[in-house]
Amino acid sequence: MLMKNNHFFNMFVNILKFRLKIIVRLLFVIAGIYLIVFSNFGLIDYLNFRKQKTYLELQLKKVQSEKERMLKLVRAISGPVIDINLLELQARKVLAYARNEEKIFFWK
Repeated sequence: MLMKNNHFFNMFVNILKFRLKIIVRLLFVIAGIYLIVFSNFGLIDYLNFRKQKTYLELQLKKVQSEKERMLKLVRAISGPVIDINLLELQARKVLAYARNEEKIFFWK
């Protein structure tokens, strides 16, 4: 009778060990997934960085095009051949110069 009870006890312990191994592995998998998704430099941060990168690239293109436009204006005003109309336009804009019959409106 003692042998029979010992066998059941060993079987019970083996089943508990097996289930404990499964639970521990499952906890490691859950912790790994949590770290991959929610930790610093995880999946969520990666997606946010991609959005921010796209936004900054668009801003960079806008700034570069504005820079090119301004460089063209500077070259036209200060180059060897000066565009008189553009120079007058810039003088009116910067110095708020107007003729007697003109009115100046500023807007952004």
